[in-house]
Amino acid sequence: RFRRASDGAWRWHLGRGLPVRDFDGNIIKWFGTCTDIHAQKEAEEDVRRQNEQLETIVGVRTAHLQQEIVERRKTERKYIEHLQLLQGILNMLPLAAVAVNSQGKILHANDAFLALFAPNTSLSSIADSHSSDLLHEAQKHHPSPGWSPLFQKLRGQEMFVQEITFSDGRVFLF
Repeated sequence: RFRRASDGAWRWHLGRGLPVRDFDGNIIKWFGTCTDIHAQKEAEEDVRRQNEQLETIVGVRTAHLQQEIVERRKTERKYIEHLQLLQGILNMLPLAAVAVNSQGKILHANDAFLALFAPNTSLSSIADSHSSDLLHEAQKHHPSPGWSPLFQKLRGQEMFVQEITFSDGRVFLF
């Protein structure tokens, strides 16, 4: 670095020189340049500082995202545990039962529900379908007027218990 005479500021310079030799190889003088590279050095320092700041921000954000992933996995595990518990409860019930989410998508239905509303289908084939679609199909299979109040209640997505007796003597509770 050299000190500038006009204001006394220290500035970066790049000095390069080559010797000028005589026929015997002795140095007789030097030929060179001295280039002011202060702006380049300041720019390099700015880039270095910005990279450090960016690395810090990325590190903090990465740690935050990793924590968020851990929390989401915990939440997913709890959700799966609760869903499995709900499935176990529904499967033990001696009546047709279905669980739907707030959008009306089927989460789980027990065997009695499937037998009544979706015969010859599996739970995996109706999972995530909308309950109203399933009820519309089921109403085609059970067109009698006695089923109408049941379908209305099911569309309302309210909890209720209703008994229906088939002509063969089978009784279903909802």
